Amino acid sequence: MAAVACALVVPILMVALNACGSSSTAATSFGNVDAGSRGDAAVPAPPIDASAAIDGQKTPTCGSYCADIMSNCVGRQQQYATTAECLQVCALLPPGGGGDLRGDSLECRAYFASDPARTAPAIHCASAGPFGNEVCGGRCEAFCGLVMATCGADSPYGSAADCKAACSTMPGYPYDADAGEGPDASAVGNTLNCRVAVLRQALGDHALCSALGAQSAACR
Repeated sequence: MAAVACALVVPILMVALNACGSSSTAATSFGNVDAGSRGDAAVPAPPIDASAAIDGQKTPTCGSYCADIMSNCVGRQQQYATTAECLQVCALLPPGGGGDLRGDSLECRAYFASDPARTAPAIHCASAGPFGNEVCGGRCEAFCGLVMATCGADSPYGSAADCKAACSTMPGYPYDADAGEGPDASAVGNTLNCRVAVLRQALGDHALCSALGAQSAACR
């Protein structure tokens, strides 16, 4: 009888041990499943901190910003006529900080003027330029900030808010994408493009500031 009992117990133990081993193997296999192969909708990728893109970079200077944009944005993507013009505009820009990738600031423009403009100038040079391309500030916001900083008491607007209202409230100052906003922008018509072109000239001649207003002798 003892021999029969042992004969029955041994197979039962073997089955139990095999079952435990299978469970361990299954758990190991599950842990090694490539999460990207299936089920990724249930386990979303962790969010990317955009500010990490410029962590470790030094605070941009007008010198470094202008060196980058004059080197990386050329031809159809050129944003300033000369380095001197770039330095003059840069001195009027809000500095920003904290790794800005959006908003009207030097920090934002300097980021896009560096590696992004070097690798994809057609996409990023306008964002690095003085008028922000709706990335580093809205066009009206950037234009008005530069008008007030350039013209001071000669500004045709009482405040930056007045300027933005005139620029953006319909009919406002239409922006013509085909006319551009670089140093060769069209200086005709009642458009933002024309006022941008006049603003570049007003950097060196405040007598032109009056032409930046809603009733412009130059842009009509």
